[in-house]
Amino acid sequence: MQGEPQGKPGRAPSGESSPLELFALFARTGTLSWWADTTRTKLLEETLEQLLREAPERLRLLLQQFVRERRPLRRIVNHYGDDGLSALFDLLAPSLARTVSSPSWQIQCQIDLLQEALQNQFPSRDRARIRSRIWYRTLCFAGLVESERPEPPVFLRDLLLQLAATFEIDHATLISDVASVICAGNLHTDNVIRDALEMLHHEVQAKSPRRRSANSLAGISDDSGAEIGQPVSNLDFGDDDRLYIDNAGLTILWPFLGHFF
Repeated sequence: MQGEPQGKPGRAPSGESSPLELFALFARTGTLSWWADTTRTKLLEETLEQLLREAPERLRLLLQQFVRERRPLRRIVNHYGDDGLSALFDLLAPSLARTVSSPSWQIQCQIDLLQEALQNQFPSRDRARIRSRIWYRTLCFAGLVESERPEPPVFLRDLLLQLAATFEIDHATLISDVASVICAGNLHTDNVIRDALEMLHHEVQAKSPRRRSANSLAGISDDSGAEIGQPVSNLDFGDDDRLYIDNAGLTILWPFLGHFF
């Protein structure tokens, strides 16, 4: 367990405040309160489970703060396993959790798929580090767009674009890698991720120079608004979380995608 007890002895908090304070202090500082029982090796995991049962709304509000503070969310991602992070995703994005009842929508399945695709792109990088970066971006994005209640395919489409920015690869490359992993059949997928890829595939075709030229010759106006991949929210990321930049990769068409869809 990370962290050592800190603070001056006094009266320990009681009720919901006790686990919430413990969780918040660890997330923000990496330390534990002086009254924490450090002999319990799973104390932080047990604390999260208790908060999910007894104070989910207070925990959700705290997580929303962490999404904007960034560092606490990174610490949470680095400490907790898939089950805990999946529960936090459902808490941050309840509309997504309610919309899709399929077990394969569970965000962990999507994380598995994205990790496999990115691992193929960066075979020499540490798997755990890649996975933690995907989890961080997923939770951060979920917390920032939940108020807009995006449909699952829209959420995943925009998440793919955010991940392309995070890993500094063009959109087409990442989407091709994800589609390749799906076609390989080693991971279970459902229509949500397929719909997200299909949306991007059609958007790329619609925005390609050849299609725009054909539209112009046919007298069709291309005033569809935002460029392809415009996220559902105007996210204020820092330098290390910058938004994707449009590039020539967007004009790439993937031959196998036509058969895939």
